[in-house]
Amino acid sequence: MSYQSIDELQTLLSQEVFGDRQDSKKAAGRALGTFIETIVFYLLRQWGENDSIAIERPLSEYGREEITHNVEFTLHPLRKIFPSFELSANISPTSKCIANQIQLPESFNIKSNKVINNGIIQNACVVGEDNNSIAIVSPDRITSKSTTLHAYILDKHAYAMIECKRVGKEGDAKGPQTIDKAKQGAYVAKTTSSLQKVRNDQGGLDGVYYINGNAHVGPYTQLLNEIIFNGEPQQLRDFTLSIGVVSNHGNWFTSGNQNKEMKVLAQSYD
Repeated sequence: MSYQSIDELQTLLSQEVFGDRQDSKKAAGRALGTFIETIVFYLLRQWGENDSIAIERPLSEYGREEITHNVEFTLHPLRKIFPSFELSANISPTSKCIANQIQLPESFNIKSNKVINNGIIQNACVVGEDNNSIAIVSPDRITSKSTTLHAYILDKHAYAMIECKRVGKEGDAKGPQTIDKAKQGAYVAKTTSSLQKVRNDQGGLDGVYYINGNAHVGPYTQLLNEIIFNGEPQQLRDFTLSIGVVSNHGNWFTSGNQNKEMKVLAQSYD
């Protein structure tokens, strides 16, 4: 069954699913946020990015690695992929079990995660990490008798990050909740890539990136395309493409006109 707007779906959820909560619309809004993230995850898998996905990883600011921000999804260069393997249903697929199965190098710090915990699947489950890499495992097939998984090692630096933004309660169209959410997303998008955004005196957007201490400046879109399509290692080394996904809700834009919140996001994400 389809709904004409996010508002309609949020109202239905608040009445029929979360009606017993103290703030049913807020609970419904959080559920909608989960829906958006789930859709994005499976879109990334459908687009062939399954073995590049990490979930809720800390993303460092450019030039300030001690400052990190967790984002919903990051895409990383694939360093190594292991063949699929099968575990009996009576074996708990913990990080330690997976690390032993794939003979993960001793340099990796093994995590205390479980791929399946009380029937809940943890996609892109982190097995372990070292200074430069992340080891991740994903389930391929789960039956009553066995679980088939495959593991892969990713470079820690993300070449793209994806954030999902939802609104809160219906009616907060101009309130501080939505604009603060937009500003938070905009800050992360602007500070985590080597290609920095600079507003010029004509209101346009310029870009600047550094190679060996030398600044390269030009129109932002031109530099963005140059980095993506030229693919020079020095240009790509610290570059992170920023992608924002928002719910189609009156709080962000109405009748094709962007509200302030959407303008803040649109000028910040690639």
